[in-house]
Parts: sequence; structure tokens; C-alpha cells
Amino acid sequence: MTKKYLLLIVMLLGLVVFAAGCNTRDLSKPSTRIVGHWAYTSEGEPEIFIESYIGETNEEGVGSFITAGASKIFYDKYRVLFEDRNMVTISVFNEIIPSPLTHEIIVAKDGQTLEYMVTAGLKYQYIDSKSEP
Repeated sequence: MTKKYLLLIVMLLGLVVFAAGCNTRDLSKPSTRIVGHWAYTSEGEPEIFIESYIGETNEEGVGSFITAGASKIFYDKYRVLFEDRNMVTISVFNEIIPSPLTHEIIVAKDGQTLEYMVTAGLKYQYIDSKSEP
């Protein structure tokens, strides 16, 4: 009977270690914490719902920046300009807009919330690791 309990404890410990290792999201700096699927829902009327999908940067330092809301989807790209402990400044651009837009984003250390400072401090919640709709 003690062997069964010991085996059960070992299996549970193995499951806990496995589950802890499944979270591969890099939270070490703001530029990696912003990667993923984010959502904003307004608190007033009319209700506004916006989703952002931010991809990892490639070897040239460019990542995808997709915004979906009000039945429109905007496909842009971004480049990190600056970051410190809690904030990242990115440049968002596409082929249509000649000059890039700059966004300052404050990201929580746990990676669960971010706030766009340029748009009156809209606060987004982390949804999942998707980088596109």
C-alpha cells in the first residue's frame, strides 16, 4: 500500500514539474512580455471591444502588430525603439502610412496587463499566446 502512495506522489510531482515547464512565455523584459493576444473592453456605453495580436520580432527586429475591432482588421508591423524595466516604446508601421506611429506601452511584470499610453491609457488584458486572429 505504501508503494502505491509513493508512486502516486512521484506521479503528481512529475505532473507539477511538467505543467510548470509548459509556460514558455518570456517575461524577462517588456519587449517579450507584449507578445501575444490582448483584449480591451470599454466600461462605458457604447461598449468597445478591441483585440491586439503582437508577434515576436524576427532577426531584423520586426514583428507583426494586428489590431481587430469594429469589424475591421489592421495588419501592421512594429519595431522596438526603447525599453526599460516596465515600459517598451515601439514604432508601428505599414506600407500605406508613410510615417510610423510611436506607442509607449507599460507592461505589468507578470505579463497579464498592458497599457497604451498614447491612447489615453487604454488597459488591455492578456488572453493567450496567439499572434494572429
